[in-house]
Amino acid sequence: MQRMLSLASAGALVLLLGLLLRLAAQQAEGPTHVDLRIAEWTPATLYLPPRPGARAFGLPEPAPEGERPMAVVLAHGFASDRANMSPLARSLANAGYAVLALDLAGHGENRRAGGFRAARSHPKSDFHDELEAAVDYLRASPLVDGARIAVMGHSMGAGAALGYASWDPTIDGAVMIAGGWRIAGPHAPANALFVYAEGDRRELHDGVKRLASRLAGGASLADGEVHGDFANGTAVAHVMVAGASHVGIVADDAAVREIVRWLDAIDGRDRAQPAGLDDPRRATAALGALLAVLVLPGLGLACARLAPGDALGARAPAAPARPGDAPAGAVELGVLVVSLVAALPAIALGSPLPALSLEIGELAVPYLTIAGALALAGLAALGRLDVRALVREPAAALAAGAAGGVALLLLLAPLGCVFHGLALTPARAAIALACAALLLPAFLALEGGVRRGGLARGVALSLAGRLLVVGALAAATALGVLPRVVSLMLPILGSFLLVLELPCAAMRAGGGRALLAASFQAVVLGWVLAAVLPVSV
Repeated sequence: MQRMLSLASAGALVLLLGLLLRLAAQQAEGPTHVDLRIAEWTPATLYLPPRPGARAFGLPEPAPEGERPMAVVLAHGFASDRANMSPLARSLANAGYAVLALDLAGHGENRRAGGFRAARSHPKSDFHDELEAAVDYLRASPLVDGARIAVMGHSMGAGAALGYASWDPTIDGAVMIAGGWRIAGPHAPANALFVYAEGDRRELHDGVKRLASRLAGGASLADGEVHGDFANGTAVAHVMVAGASHVGIVADDAAVREIVRWLDAIDGRDRAQPAGLDDPRRATAALGALLAVLVLPGLGLACARLAPGDALGARAPAAPARPGDAPAGAVELGVLVVSLVAALPAIALGSPLPALSLEIGELAVPYLTIAGALALAGLAALGRLDVRALVREPAAALAAGAAGGVALLLLLAPLGCVFHGLALTPARAAIALACAALLLPAFLALEGGVRRGGLARGVALSLAGRLLVVGALAAATALGVLPRVVSLMLPILGSFLLVLELPCAAMRAGGGRALLAASFQAVVLGWVLAAVLPVSV
């Protein structure tokens, strides 16, 4: 069985490597694009509409005046980056618009610390400086029509776009995707479109409708109804995208069509055929992600061979079963539940580790650390776990787990050009190491304590433990202990934790110790959190 899994994973790896080459070619194709740095601190990518004779790399020669495209400043959402917005940016460029996509402060490759909390304290509006620098760049650029500029953003970026447009009366349009919560400045944003997802929270639905009604002079607008006049900048509308989610709306064909239609109305453009999502990289990257999942069991077996050991050696000897005893694993799951609840007060009044400097992470990571430590202590006190055996001779297991985690992340990194960048700045690398060390107790509790019995039972118990962790984070969010934005990220985190069961089950089936699987997961999750969450200091 293990041999078959290894062969299947090896085949998936070969296909994945070939697919990554195809993705690299697609990344270079499409609309002309070039990476820039705006005002010395904001990384950005400028996308230009296809033009005969234009170079694929670098900035092309400017088009004659009168033929230069209208430009759009594009701001991403919380814990996102400009790579995640690139399918939308490329689609708008293919539709004829220049797009300047930004990495906002604290996000992506932007080394300017601050993040969302600092942005919300700006005297004008969220991320005002970044958007102002981007608009100034476009005003001066000979590659675009600097007299026609719109601002656009998703979620957090939608709030930034709406806020900025209320301070800059020269902006020609503002598009808010799944967000926008306050008009911070003295001006009514010109030609404002609110696009929101059917799967968004009801309060967001109501909020954008109230804002649209305010901009329409108090008129109650039906979905898709346009109030005002594009020529004088008073047009306003809100549109719900059926079937879309808060995160997925930025790459939803129907949403892109609505956005292009709005920009066309601002630009006075007549289009024979509607323009929607246009980025072939997405299908390639999605298939690559599926192949990466198929590689995971083989990776787990390879790690187990690097650091072999007795998979059951970390546990205390099991006592003979007696009538009325709880089913195997029930006590362990109960201890995990109690530990997750008992750890909540530790973060209720703020982060016990603010030096971690990672928004949300400075709360969630220490919470999991404390819960994991409590679970390990509780299981040891009940005689269900031999902690000393769990961490005996750690060097080989830690090294193999870390090597496997880094190998997986390097394999996934090329897919980040579509989904989210995984490259680490020096500051993020230090945070990743700290997160990995802090997360180790939580994963040790799962692998050394909760996972019990044979392969099938062990997988079932481990999955239950992972779901309990996600449920605890959801409860902490509902109680206000964690920021509400966590609720938008939990489906992705939950899916990620469940997928990590594949390599870990293979590691344990291959004789790998609990410490091996725990270190693998701690490295992977620590790296991902450090790459994705905003740096706050």
